Amino acid sequence: MGQILKGYKAKLYPTKAQEQALLQYIGGSRFIYNYLLDLKTTVYRDAGKNMNFQALSKEVKWLRREFSWLADVPTDILNQSVRNLDAAFSNFFRNTAAYPVFKRKHSKQRFRKQRGWRTEGSRIFISETIDVRFRGDFPVRGKILTVSKEANGSWWISTDLEENRDPSELKDDCLGVDLGLMHLAITSDGDKYENLRVGSGLDKRIKAASQALSRTRKGSKRRAKAKLRLARLHKKVANVRKNHLHHVSKAIVGKNHATIAVEDLGVCGMVKNRKLAKSITNASWGELVRQLTYKQAWKGGRTVKIDRFYPSSKTCHDCHYVAQKMPLELREWECPKCLMKHDRDVNAAKVIKAAGERLCVEGTEGTRKIRLVRKITGPMKRGSDRKIKIPINKANGPRL
Repeated sequence: MGQILKGYKAKLYPTKAQEQALLQYIGGSRFIYNYLLDLKTTVYRDAGKNMNFQALSKEVKWLRREFSWLADVPTDILNQSVRNLDAAFSNFFRNTAAYPVFKRKHSKQRFRKQRGWRTEGSRIFISETIDVRFRGDFPVRGKILTVSKEANGSWWISTDLEENRDPSELKDDCLGVDLGLMHLAITSDGDKYENLRVGSGLDKRIKAASQALSRTRKGSKRRAKAKLRLARLHKKVANVRKNHLHHVSKAIVGKNHATIAVEDLGVCGMVKNRKLAKSITNASWGELVRQLTYKQAWKGGRTVKIDRFYPSSKTCHDCHYVAQKMPLELREWECPKCLMKHDRDVNAAKVIKAAGERLCVEGTEGTRKIRLVRKITGPMKRGSDRKIKIPINKANGPRL
């Protein structure tokens, strides 16, 4: 029996009064984060001193006395903003994230609450005065509660919970998965999964909504309505895409292989091709690999990544002959060495499977052509000689 971290998400249905209170909580959380980020940056730039977590927490007490509207926001929500800022700086000093940036008012809005919340039936008690109706499967208590409002106006709650799960009986075998555009995923056993090309049926509506938004005046009510219509269309496309990815990843993991081998594709470089950029981003290979990884871990298996420069499409899985050229329009080819005819995608999946098996057996690179991409970054000491580039806020005062 192993422990897994499972995420829960449910939709909220607040009344107008509750929505105003939740927006006030979001505003207070954003205000504290932006104010302390600006203060910490200014103190470091002018005096060369770093404000730690305790110093930032004292500022919250002063701000609650200085601004009366912050007194209506629960203290733990404001303190959680301090923890989020401290975690953002810790990730920056470990060289695993960029320098923290100010939170915008009109982007995705949310606040986090660590304790003091519970659910009873179909209602969640966020604070002593706010209990909101929700729909979905949600635990009675969890770790950190996140309340968010998306661009399309919908409200959501989410949390993580550690659960015990018995590992499944897996086949002692490796499954190779090749990702593509003609088909979203192709497995080494010959199965092909459709690429829905999500959004192709809504392109005209999205284009018309974008044009209608551009014709409105900034700050007007018509612009707010047009922006909401466009956000709902984009959300519809995102929901269809995510639903399809979950079905595909569930089907692949359901084959019960101990190891799943996938290619580590360089999507950032591939989208520079303007002819394929839209199709590549619409396929969402990264999200599919993420779902495969955690669903495979839930079953007790593992996922390995083959180096992006390994010539899986140009290599014959039978005799290991490597072709010099393999244009994209060539979907079937014949190996000049063993004269075996190959389906391009199925052959690539079989080559990925063989590379994954060698990685599992040897535990190392095996050959120079097969490499498992692992970027290891250790913690960076704050007192090191590394020059830290801090963005300067040119506006007068913090962006709140």
